[in-house]
Amino acid sequence: MEFGFDFLLFLGLITGVVGMLLGMFVEKVLAGFWLGAFLGPIGWIIVFLLPREPIEERNSSHHQAPSNNLTSPLSVERDLNSDAYKLYLGKKYEIQRNDLFQKFECKEKLFESLDEALAFANELEKEEREKEPSKKIFLKQVLLEIRKDLNKRNINLWVEHDKNNERIYVLRDEEGVKSFTWNELILTFGNRK
Repeated sequence: MEFGFDFLLFLGLITGVVGMLLGMFVEKVLAGFWLGAFLGPIGWIIVFLLPREPIEERNSSHHQAPSNNLTSPLSVERDLNSDAYKLYLGKKYEIQRNDLFQKFECKEKLFESLDEALAFANELEKEEREKEPSKKIFLKQVLLEIRKDLNKRNINLWVEHDKNNERIYVLRDEEGVKSFTWNELILTFGNRK
């Protein structure tokens, strides 16, 4: 009786290890082990049928958010013949092939070809670039107003960059030095008159 239990335990361990190895292919190692251990070869098949995370989700769980991972649009030639620009648009606007409709998807719209989806994303990019200067001018005006208000109260404000090259707004007053992100700065000082 004890020999039969030991044999089943050994067999479960072996089939679990095989399931774990098969699970490595679909990034379901732990599920592969347990399914293989308890269900044997049937568990191995189930491992391959488990839902998989999209590539973006896998990357974002290990790295920064996709938007932070994009190549700067300034370093990319803005031409639809440029592979780098196509990749930039594909990542930024999340252009994907929709297998159900056999079309390409961008911003919840379907396109017959990848070129059409890229052209649509390019138009969105152009619209965004046209808005960019007015947005920058507005943000500079807000920052100048905050700076002017703080200077009246003998509080110094300057901009530094952190290790990720993100802007940090540093204030020095009688109490010491404080750091703020843009949103924190606006919430703290933006509504004061």
